[in-house]
Amino acid sequence: MMTLIQNPQSSQNTRLKDPCTAERTPHNTTRPEQPHISASQLRSYSGCPLAWQLSRTRRPEYVSAMLVFGSAFHAAAEHFYQQRLEGKTAIFTDLLEAYDAKWKERDNTESGTPLPPVKYFTKADPVELPQTAARMLEAFLTHATACVAETSAVEEEFRIQMAPDLPTLQGRIHLIETRRDASGERQPQSGDF
Repeated sequence: MMTLIQNPQSSQNTRLKDPCTAERTPHNTTRPEQPHISASQLRSYSGCPLAWQLSRTRRPEYVSAMLVFGSAFHAAAEHFYQQRLEGKTAIFTDLLEAYDAKWKERDNTESGTPLPPVKYFTKADPVELPQTAARMLEAFLTHATACVAETSAVEEEFRIQMAPDLPTLQGRIHLIETRRDASGERQPQSGDF
């Protein structure tokens, strides 16, 4: 059985110059895959090592429509905050386009290997999901426009070498923002969007 430290793609581990310093990398950069561990891998592995291994060695029969929906909604929220970070204003149609683009990414595989089909469940059919997304994105836009004072970082990746003989700890901070409270005062926030 594979362990978290094993990585079949690479047997090389690159150390940072200072093992206590995080290496910040711009979002969407490509770099050679190095052995690493993330918080989600640790959580998955501690829950069920066999499920963790199978998720990396077996192709699923299908992917839940709700999983694709969540990824597409996350992409729309990321677009809103990235626009805010760049000093621009995203409007409702921008968010819908970001949502649709992420959903359609499943059809544009560069490798030519088709992805597992999307499986819809009772309350998540192909007609209902876009309508739900539109309502949720409208509510998100209204709330975020009223509450977010300033966006400081979006999808900020980091890598930390904890010790020479351990894989790199890799993670991503989804969002760092300053929000306004009810009185209009600025309140720093960080976390998922």
